[in-house]
Amino acid sequence: MLSKPSSPRILSDKKYNSDNCKNLTTQLTELIRTQVKQELGVQNRFKIVVLVMVGSMKGQGVRCASRCLWYPQFDRFASYTFNNEHLFAVGTVYGVYYE
Repeated sequence: MLSKPSSPRILSDKKYNSDNCKNLTTQLTELIRTQVKQELGVQNRFKIVVLVMVGSMKGQGVRCASRCLWYPQFDRFASYTFNNEHLFAVGTVYGVYYE
């Protein structure tokens, strides 16, 4: 079970800036990946894939989708959404089991 993400602390006071989004997305991705790997431990059997999307809140909607080969008996995912009045962020973590 994953603990509460650290991303709200980083994002709570941010305003959307297209010039800084690449760095912010990279920072969030590495933070989430590190947190997940620490919680799983060194003997885990999962390949971890992290996707993060950050965008501006302009009154319109957005939909995120992804596809992959999936073995539901072993593979897992978790998703977290954050938004404030200036931006939104969606982070998804996939744990793909391998032998």
